[in-house]
Amino acid sequence: MGRKTRLANKTQWALQDVICELHSAREATQGLRNRNEQKFMDPITSMYLQRLVDALARIEVTVVRAQHGEYGTELAPQET
Repeated sequence: MGRKTRLANKTQWALQDVICELHSAREATQGLRNRNEQKFMDPITSMYLQRLVDALARIEVTVVRAQHGEYGTELAPQET
């Protein structure tokens, strides 16, 4: 586990802004998923939407851990 570090206020605020944008992106993605399920039923679109949801979740986990000063090698991006 990486060592904890202290973050500057502006960095904390920036990370909080990223979290807010992630929530907006998640809501938009859910809307697209619902529309695809109700209207288009395209399995390829569903697959890409799921990959997007997974990427947003990984970004959120990384940001939350960074907010707590826990960013380390165990948070390296996963290959897709």
